Amino acid sequence: MAKIAFYIFILMVAFLPSAHANEGEAYVYSPEGCDFTATFPFEPGFVRRCPSDKNLPCLEVAQFTDRTDFDQTINVEMICQPIAQEVYKTYTKDNMEAVILNMTRDANLPELPEVTYQEEENGLKIAGTSGIKTTGFSTKIFVTQIWVTENSVMSVEGEMSLDHGDEGDKKFADILQSIGPKDQTNEEEEEEEEEEEAVAEDAN
Repeated sequence: MAKIAFYIFILMVAFLPSAHANEGEAYVYSPEGCDFTATFPFEPGFVRRCPSDKNLPCLEVAQFTDRTDFDQTINVEMICQPIAQEVYKTYTKDNMEAVILNMTRDANLPELPEVTYQEEENGLKIAGTSGIKTTGFSTKIFVTQIWVTENSVMSVEGEMSLDHGDEGDKKFADILQSIGPKDQTNEEEEEEEEEEEAVAEDAN
């Protein structure tokens, strides 16, 4: 239960900065048009997932898997995509909680989990839950989150074997704690540098 309490705590302190292990090998996930960023210990795999409704666009899914033994795995999936202002307005507290519960429908839970929700003054909305699920003979900790701004939405689904050990605990926690909005200041600086480089190239 201490581990569950820890991951619930992570949901509540989503904006606290954290040090990333193996920084030299780390992979920063932040696709184009996404207001969020996350750091994986190494590059995840990417798959294209298309909904049954052909009118809806296909999505690129980042899939991170770390396996230390047959039954000791960390799995994290992230999807981030741009949204319109009208769509942002539909992400109300009730709707986000409903989406979170729908995302956990395959977790074989004895009862519905409690969903944590927070909304910031800048319009950022976060909903999430965590708990223990049992699949066959495997017991795992799961964390499900949705992050929303006026420009984009990111879903996060993570799970880790309950007996993964301290190293696995830290790796899983580091990934979750790395999730957050992009640093707007750094983005503006990068844009200015790109503009200056473009001007310099034109001058030459």
